[in-house]
Order: sequence, then C-alpha cells, then structure tokens
Amino acid sequence: MSSKLTICNMALISLGLEVYTNINDIEILKDIYNQVLENELIRGGFYFSIKEADLLKDIKDDSKFVMPVDFLSLVDSSYKGDYIKDGADRFFIPYCKIADMSIKYIARIDEEDFPIFFAELLSASLAREAAYSLTKDTNMIQYANSLYIQKVANARNSEPHQKGYFYKDNNF
Repeated sequence: MSSKLTICNMALISLGLEVYTNINDIEILKDIYNQVLENELIRGGFYFSIKEADLLKDIKDDSKFVMPVDFLSLVDSSYKGDYIKDGADRFFIPYCKIADMSIKYIARIDEEDFPIFFAELLSASLAREAAYSLTKDTNMIQYANSLYIQKVANARNSEPHQKGYFYKDNNF
C-alpha cells in the first residue's frame, strides 16, 4: 500500500536525498506529482487502471454524455463515430442521438490501490523529472533516467495477466 508521501520519498531516496514526513515540504515533487501520475497511467495503459462504464446522458443536452469522475483517457467505446471531448467531464457527439454509450477508459487510481511495480515506476518518473532541480547534478539526470528505464521494464513484466502494456505499439 502506497501514499503520495511514500512515493515521493522513494524518489528522494533514489536520488540520494533525505526523506520528509510531510508532503508539503517536498514542494518540487508535490507540484509535479499529479501530472506525472496521469502521464504514467495514460502512457502505461495498465490493466489495473482500466475500467468500464455506462455513461449517463447530460440532462441539459442529450448529445452529451457525462464521463466518470476518475476518467483520464478513452481506450474504447460502444460508439464508433466521431466525438469531441467537451471540457473535463463531457463527451459531445455531434448530430447523433444515441440512447446510451459504454466506454473502456484509463482511470485515475488512488495511491493505496497501486501495485508495487507502479509505485516504483512512478517514483522513478518523479525522480527523473526532478533530478536536476533537486540535486543540481547532471550525472544524477543520467542516473535517474536509467533507473526510470529499468522500472519501465520491470513494470512491463510485472502486471498479472498482461504481457507488456495495453497499447498495441508496446512503446512509450
């Protein structure tokens, strides 16, 4: 079981830095954490982060569907035509009055639900992103990048019932 603080401290340890007891004291990592997390979830397409949902119609506009609150990226849908992501919480389907829509999507997952391989991958990604800002050492950038590549390889081989990543190209 992981927490944001634990994952950030893992990143600090990998850079040879001291750990913290309060996430607010790790300003650089706290500031980039959510964006790095979402990027890794979307990029990875891990099965643990993929969910399915039947979307509800927007009561004000029947050409729009309300997306789940944990939605990050669309993987597949029952509707195969054109659609537009309308803001952060709606799908707009122009000129279409379909009654319902089901989707498969990458979801925002809480830290306590991360498999250990993903917590390690996320901490390595954070370390890679913040290496120079935290250490002012160019060698640490290379080290953090190597560590990240290693954690990606570990993650590709670690998730149960999955060979590599969900996406067809198996690449970043």
